[in-house]
Amino acid sequence: MTSSAAIISSYQISNSQQEIMEVMIKSATANQSILWQTRAGHRTVYPVTELNLDVARKNITLALSPNSALLSVNSPIYVKLAFRETVFKGQLVKAMPGQVLVHLPEEIHWRDFRENKRLHFRRGERHVITRPYFAHLRADQLPSLKVSLRDISERGLGVYISHENAEFFKVGKFIELTALGDAGLMKPLLGHVMWIRRTDTKSERDEGLDWRVGLKMLDPIPAAALDGFNNGGQKSRKATEALLDSDILSPEFQDMLQVEVERTLKKMKQRPALAKYLQQLEVLRGQDSYITEHIQVLTVVCTFIARTMSWVSEASMEKFVYAAYMHDAPLFAHPRLAPLQSRTDLETHKAQLSAEEIDLFFHAPDDAAKAALADSSAPPDVASMLSMQKELPDGSGFPRGITQAKITPMAALFIIAHSLTDAIMEDSNWRMEEWLTKAKGRYKGGHFTKILVALDDVKITLKRR
Repeated sequence: MTSSAAIISSYQISNSQQEIMEVMIKSATANQSILWQTRAGHRTVYPVTELNLDVARKNITLALSPNSALLSVNSPIYVKLAFRETVFKGQLVKAMPGQVLVHLPEEIHWRDFRENKRLHFRRGERHVITRPYFAHLRADQLPSLKVSLRDISERGLGVYISHENAEFFKVGKFIELTALGDAGLMKPLLGHVMWIRRTDTKSERDEGLDWRVGLKMLDPIPAAALDGFNNGGQKSRKATEALLDSDILSPEFQDMLQVEVERTLKKMKQRPALAKYLQQLEVLRGQDSYITEHIQVLTVVCTFIARTMSWVSEASMEKFVYAAYMHDAPLFAHPRLAPLQSRTDLETHKAQLSAEEIDLFFHAPDDAAKAALADSSAPPDVASMLSMQKELPDGSGFPRGITQAKITPMAALFIIAHSLTDAIMEDSNWRMEEWLTKAKGRYKGGHFTKILVALDDVKITLKRR
């Protein structure tokens, strides 16, 4: 997907209050508006279920799903309205459970009205796979064509094709859409070539994108497949992959870690006290990439710090894997709460949460510990690690507000590992040195100081290649 700035730059600009009001009023009657926000290189898209305009106060209230991911109140938002594909940039005035308030914009960017929400991409950024359709030929007798995507909606595609493939995209011909990106569709979808024209610039033709083609989808693209494709976006490399490809763990140690993860998970799945949570996690794998990626990064970081401290053994490895997979288990049914890590995070997003969610967040460490205590085969001390996971050395953590003197060594390691994991997940350009500087100011005393000193002495930086 294009960057927010690139999307807006391709639109016409209007600061006419009359036109802005017209767009808002007409968009309020449609249900195709979306809101998005980009943080740490990842874009989250929020479908808007309702738009209410307060003309007197010059405010707009956008209704979102109550279970939507939490918005950052400090980052800008972008809104695309149904009428005339209008886009505007705004700042949250107020965030509440299931809705947000923004000021009526002074400037909008728009293009011609389309019946369907249509998303646009840079040249070469996204692709789809098509093949020409001939009723008398089998699918394996036809060429699969990977074509660059310009825009997409449920009922239409704009694609770039090379001169060599132009014969398959003549006006009136039919094609089959077989994959969005690298994800295959359940069945091929039939499309009809409506127009084809030469691309506008020499740079496009130099890239082999000689022709621009408009396709009408006779078989609409399923909304679920389209949403997954759009929300997936052009993602950066996964944090786990980048860590394992750095020099922090030897190939032999990585193999041992993988074996330990698989061995521990196999045992955990056989225990009734944990079955509910692990089943919820399996469901989340296809719905929420944050939690599963977070667990994987945390496992690697725990192992790295334990090796730095010379605390690695088969027993400690099992403990770290167990704690990483179970620390957010009470939140698996409420995944939007998982990114919140502290009282400060909670206060920042409190307006978007219900009283039930706030209560659940504060009790999550104890609930995770209770699950471990109910598991008679849980590793020793893992319950105390889970109950202390949100505590801080100065007593400002929760649920008990204990200080560093009462936080166990393994819990201290887990707390620091969680902090480093958050830094890795939140900023694709994170640096170990910057994180250590901040960590030294926050994690002081006892076991915390020893762990940070050891990390400071290690020459391996966890820096991405």
